[in-house]
This record gives sequence, C-alpha cells and structure tokens, in this order.
Amino acid sequence: MRSQSEMMELILSKAKDERILLITQESSRNTDEADVFSDYDITYFVEDVNDFDDTFIRDFGDIMILQKPEAMPCLKHARTYLMMFQDGNRIDLKIAPLSDLQEYLREENVHVIIDKRNLCTKKDYLNHTYEIEMLSHSEALACINEFYWIALYVLKGILRHDLLYANYYFTHICMEECLKMMSFDIQLHHHEKIKLGKCYKRIFEYIDEHDHELMEKWFHTASNLEMSEALLSCMYLFKSYAKDAFSRSGWTMPKEVDRVERYISKKLSKK
Repeated sequence: MRSQSEMMELILSKAKDERILLITQESSRNTDEADVFSDYDITYFVEDVNDFDDTFIRDFGDIMILQKPEAMPCLKHARTYLMMFQDGNRIDLKIAPLSDLQEYLREENVHVIIDKRNLCTKKDYLNHTYEIEMLSHSEALACINEFYWIALYVLKGILRHDLLYANYYFTHICMEECLKMMSFDIQLHHHEKIKLGKCYKRIFEYIDEHDHELMEKWFHTASNLEMSEALLSCMYLFKSYAKDAFSRSGWTMPKEVDRVERYISKKLSKK
C-alpha cells in the first residue's frame, strides 16, 4: 500500500499541468482522525472541465473499481472519479470549474493545498459538517412520530417472522431516528458545539455503559427474539432521551408515545 506521502506526491504532481489552477482537499484527511482507510478527497479546479477526459486518471495507479457518479450539490458542474486502487488506497477526485468554487467553499471542510492564482483568501475553510442537528419543536415531534410509526412496521415484521422486512425498517429508520434524538439531547447538555462524526461514530463517548449495552442489542437481529430485544431496547433509549430533551426544552411529550409503546410491548409479550 502506498504511503500518505507517496499518495500526496502523486496528487500534487498534477499541479504541473497548467490547466489546474487550484488543488484542495476535503474530509477526514484534514483532521487528526485520518487512518489508512481514509479516502483522499481531492478537487482540481480548472477553467473548463471539458478539457479533460478519462485518460487523465491513468497515472494514479492500478484501479480495482471505479465509479463516476453525478456531481455533488456544491460542485454541480464537476467531473467525478471515485477510484479504489489495487493497493487499498482510494481517491475521490473531482475536476471542477472555477464557477463552482464559492459555493464549494461554503459547503465543504476545505484545506487549500495549491492556489496558483490566489483565488482563496485563507488556507482552511471550516463548516458545520457532522455538528449535531438541533431540532425545533415541530421537528422533534416529527422525529417522535416517525420513530413510533416505523416501530409498528418492525413489529409487523417480527409477528410475521419476516426478519428481512423487520431489519430493513429497524436499521434504516428506527435506528436513525433514535440516534437523531439521542444526539439532540446530548447537545442540550453541552454549551459548546459537539461533532459526533460520520454515522454518529463518537456517540459512545457521551453515553453511559448501560445505554451502550442497550445499543449493542441493535446489532444482533438474526432471530425473532433478538429482533424483539433490539426493538425494545431502541424504544427504551428513544423514550429516555426524548423525555429528557423535551423536559429541557419546556415541551410536552405527545401521548402517542405511551400508546404505541404499550401496544408493541403487549404484542411482543404474547408472541
């Protein structure tokens, strides 16, 4: 596997191309959290992306698999190459026109590596990526409604012995809504802004051992019994953090919480 210094030397060697006016890097490689699995998120800014074709990426190494997705929202006119190499390195490369630069600087955490025309006023642009979402009253109510509505889908899958169905709704929606509510409550306990990282990966730093053990049940859902325990543990955590968040915010918990909880618990006790 090529080292970070080797990869950066290769990436920066493209600056010899006069068409490339600015090279920037986004995401985890700009932080102290980067490891060998971190991608190199690189953007080359140019006058005209149509001056480039797929031959441009030949020099980066032996590609195991390549994706060419649609442009990012903040780089609407970019040409994108997601490259996973045979040696395990990955570069997410964008070739973007200068016309996208200002919106890109507002949306991404950016480190400016090379700036031939002094297009940027500073070396680092920080935004609010992965900051906890602070919910309004209506958003918090919507989160509660969605969680308990979908919990009934999970229950239906359990009662039908349809684990694929139950797992899908539990993983994709119930877990996400629970993590949203938990992180909202965690932020209410802190004056400074907290960043939990991608996929809430640092949430375990802010919860106690008991809640950690309950969350571990979410990842054992290979049987009806385990799926039931995962759902009940998720409901317990959701209600616990929601009640605290609503109390701190001066809001009243909706009555549907207890109604749905009693219904699900009763159904699972008879199973």
